[in-house]
Amino acid sequence: MKARQTIVFSGDFSNDVERTIAQASQQTALIDRDNTLWVTASKPTNSNYTYLPHNKIRTILGCEFNLIIYDALNDFYPDAFGAVAGTLRAGGALILLLPDFATVSGRFMQRLVQIINTDESVTVITQENIKKYKAVLPYRNSKK
Repeated sequence: MKARQTIVFSGDFSNDVERTIAQASQQTALIDRDNTLWVTASKPTNSNYTYLPHNKIRTILGCEFNLIIYDALNDFYPDAFGAVAGTLRAGGALILLLPDFATVSGRFMQRLVQIINTDESVTVITQENIKKYKAVLPYRNSKK
């Protein structure tokens, strides 16, 4: 079975989130836009991705996606995140957009950041290290 991959963008990508995701998607075999879901509070501009707000996640239960982009830059909804993560196909990639780790507040978010930082299977991309990952974002089709 192919492993799923999690990529976390942490920091201020607000000026170029869509461009960054587009660049990332160009590097992947998961480029099937019909099978990509972007979960965010408002529809991304200039985007061909299927968009769904956090409060409509129940409408996609039972579906499967190759690539899921989950926007948690302003708000994080754990129930919605759990539900959408369950729709990720084997071999798929989940891109999680988070604020800078140093700015997160609340016990839940701090615990999430702690888990992300200690899980070696999660790729964390920041403004400081994005150049390192440009050639491989977001997915390498390899077995773990």
